[in-house]
Amino acid sequence: MSVEEQEQIDEQFNGLPMPVFTAFGWAGEEAAIQFSLSKLRLFLETLAETMSDKAKFRFPFHGLNEDARIPWLAVNRDPEVEPYVAFVAKPRAFEMRVSITDPAALNRGLRAAEKNPEAWHKMISSLGVGWQLQIEQRLKEEDAVTHSHYGDVLKDSATNIDLPTLQKATSRAAFLITEEKWSTPIFVSRIMSADQAAGMGRDLVKYMVVQLDKVLDIAELFSRSSSGKTTTSKKKGTTTRKKRTGRLPKEPEIPQPQTFSYTTELKGLHIRKGFVNLTPGHWPFFAEGKRMETRPITISFAGKSDDTSAVWRLQPDDQARLVLGEPAHAWLAATFSANSMITVNGLRTLEDKIEVVLSPAE
Repeated sequence: MSVEEQEQIDEQFNGLPMPVFTAFGWAGEEAAIQFSLSKLRLFLETLAETMSDKAKFRFPFHGLNEDARIPWLAVNRDPEVEPYVAFVAKPRAFEMRVSITDPAALNRGLRAAEKNPEAWHKMISSLGVGWQLQIEQRLKEEDAVTHSHYGDVLKDSATNIDLPTLQKATSRAAFLITEEKWSTPIFVSRIMSADQAAGMGRDLVKYMVVQLDKVLDIAELFSRSSSGKTTTSKKKGTTTRKKRTGRLPKEPEIPQPQTFSYTTELKGLHIRKGFVNLTPGHWPFFAEGKRMETRPITISFAGKSDDTSAVWRLQPDDQARLVLGEPAHAWLAATFSANSMITVNGLRTLEDKIEVVLSPAE
C-alpha cells in the first residue's frame, strides 16, 4: 500500500473507538488525548459534509474546542451567540446536546414559544423517546461573568412533558430572563452509551444526520434569522409586522408521531427468557408489510437504551412480542419479579423507526 493510499484511509471516518471515550475520563497521556481529538475532528468533518442541506443551512459553522474536547456545529461563527450543537464524549456516554445560552437568543425563542405553546410543545414531543429537555435556572454572580446552577425550571424526557407543564415552565423562564440576576439556558439532548456509539462504527454519522434534522425547528426558533430577522420590503400595512412577531416556523407542517401505552403482567418465564408479550392489536403498529415477521427496535429503560432488541410476530393470531437484547434483559431481571406489572410506551418516529420505553407500572 502506498503512502497516499494509507493517508486516504486515515482520513476516512470509520467510527469512534472506545479509546476516544476512556481517554477523557482521567488525565491520560497526551498521545492518547491527541488520538481521541483527531477521531472527534474526523467525526465532525464527516458529519458536516454528510448532513442534510437544511442542516447545512441552519448550522453553517463547525469546529473543535480542544480545551473542552467538544466538537460543535453552530448557527453563528461564535457558537455561544446563537444555538449550537455539541457532541460530548464521556467515559461511559456520548451526548448530542443542543445548547441555547445567549440571553438575546433565549429571549427571542421564549417569547415566540409563549405566543404559540402548542407548536412549541409539538417540537419537543416529536423528538421522541430518548430525548431530554432541560431549562436551567442560573444565578449570575457579582462579577457578572460567573453563573452558578440554582436549579431547573424544567428537566424531563421529551415524551413525558405535557403541554401545561411546558407552558408554565416557558413562561417562568421568559420572566426570569428579564431579571438581572438570572439566566435560563436551554439544553435539548440525547445520550447513548459509549459502547453503543463505538459499536455503530461509521454508521454513527448516519445516525447523527437523522438526529440533527429533528432539532432544526428548535434551532430556528431561537435563531436571529427566524424571529429576529429584518426585512427590506417597502410594502405598507400589517403583513411585514406579522412576520416579525416571532411565530414558530413551519408549525402546521410538523406531523405527530404514532404512540401507544400498554401495561401488562410479567410472568417468571418472561423475566427468565427476556421478553414482554403485547397483543395482536399492537402488531400493526410495528409492521412495515403484511409478510413481516420480525423488526429491530430500540428499547429504552432507566435512562439507557438497547438497539439489539426486536419485536416478533407470533402465530397463529399475530401477537406482538418484544424480545429484549442482553442489556434490556439484564435490567428486566434485576428490576421485576413474577406477577409484577410493566408499562410499555411505544413511539413510531417520523423516520419510521420504532422506539419503546419500558418502566415499572405506577
